[in-house]
Amino acid sequence: MISRIVIPSIRPVLKPQDVVLALYLTGTPARTQSEIAGQVGLSQGEVSNALKRLRASRLLLDDARTIVVPHLVELCVHGIKYVFPAEVGRKVGGMPTVALAPPLAGNIFGEEAELVWPSPRGTARAASLEPLHPCVVHAAERDERLYQLLSLLDGIRVGRARLREVAEKKFRDILMGSPCS
Repeated sequence: MISRIVIPSIRPVLKPQDVVLALYLTGTPARTQSEIAGQVGLSQGEVSNALKRLRASRLLLDDARTIVVPHLVELCVHGIKYVFPAEVGRKVGGMPTVALAPPLAGNIFGEEAELVWPSPRGTARAASLEPLHPCVVHAAERDERLYQLLSLLDGIRVGRARLREVAEKKFRDILMGSPCS
């Protein structure tokens, strides 16, 4: 008698670039994978694989371009800080995020919320925050809405209660289509 070995199917696990891509797709009309790759700063292969993982995670409809926004909001507000925790480092030059970037700029949250993504093209100097994925600075430079969402997402990832509360509200407002104040 021959025994059969059954290998369980492996579910794709979301990666940080998948979240960046999902946020990008919430504000962008359908484009080719090549155009998306150029805008977000990923290879076409990475975009293709990310779309598959987003679909398997029920964050993307089968049409391959429509993000299920309520599911994405739930992931970002309640899970992102645990799945992709923030790493704050020493002072460096970089691109402003959290309280130094719109839409949180001008609000007072304390020095711990003044952060930058390390970048040689950066315009600010503050404690460094490792971006969700290396493509973040590239993507944020090309898309203001995505920049705001990624900065707010960092506020959720790294912030204390008050900062998280404000960042979550503004994050939801942008994704759900309300104007951000």
